[in-house]
Amino acid sequence: MQFILTNSLLYLLSQLSAFPTQLIAVPTLSRQILPMKEPIQKVLRYVAFELAAYAVLAIAYFYLVLRFLGTWLAGLFHEQRIYYVLACVLLMVGQSIGLERLITALSYVIRSGKK
Repeated sequence: MQFILTNSLLYLLSQLSAFPTQLIAVPTLSRQILPMKEPIQKVLRYVAFELAAYAVLAIAYFYLVLRFLGTWLAGLFHEQRIYYVLACVLLMVGQSIGLERLITALSYVIRSGKK
């Protein structure tokens, strides 16, 4: 097991315990430890695209659920709370799985088949 500690963590550890902090080697981040496969600008562009696409799809999903299931959910809320809770949990799980798969597929298409 290897611990990576910053200087502030080393100081805190040395103050709070009798642990010999001088025996811990703190590695410096270099290109050998963390090689960069893609330029950072390209990665940031992909992250920005995925974030924007996820935001648009989440808002559209929210609007569609309110539009088509709003009255049904309101009826469940007032009449049968247990079924309302189950329906909401299923909608949340469906949203998380469905939107994640959709974003993954869009990301795959945008990156032209690269993983």
